[in-house]
Amino acid sequence: MTLTLLAMLLGAGLIAFGGGCLLLNEKHGEASLKILRNERLGLLVFTVAHLWFFLNLWQTDAKECEDFKLVLTLFFGFAFVGCILYWKDFLIVRGIAVLTVLSVHRLLQIGYMNDHILRPYVSGLFYFWIVLSLYFGVCPYRARDLIYALFRNNRRRLKTVAGCGIFYGILLVWLAC
Repeated sequence: MTLTLLAMLLGAGLIAFGGGCLLLNEKHGEASLKILRNERLGLLVFTVAHLWFFLNLWQTDAKECEDFKLVLTLFFGFAFVGCILYWKDFLIVRGIAVLTVLSVHRLLQIGYMNDHILRPYVSGLFYFWIVLSLYFGVCPYRARDLIYALFRNNRRRLKTVAGCGIFYGILLVWLAC
């Protein structure tokens, strides 16, 4: 995949996301809150995220990691079990945060060492997603607070987020053409 194709797909996705946000109402906000507390879906997403993480850990060829693979596997394995047993609340938010960081890592490799006009725009958006993922991974209850804030006050904030997504998507598609 080229950086141009990635920018076009990303731009189209942001435009669709923004358009979808404009169609949401308060009932969708309540449904989103129920999804955040769904234990079965959270367990599924969290398990998939950790399996992908363990796969990346064991497939890495970095010499610095070679001596610590077993220790890291045990540490994150205990963290995985601890999250499932003791911190079930908002498990899906933590899983989505891990999946976002892992997928963005793969997508950032597309533009690595590529001197293209799109690179700062695509990479900047990905780094913004990484920061949000780390924030929500540490404080998953803030996702609930964000949903409350977006659907409050006649959805003005939600419309602003949708408008920003549509604008940035149009910018990426325009730069890619």
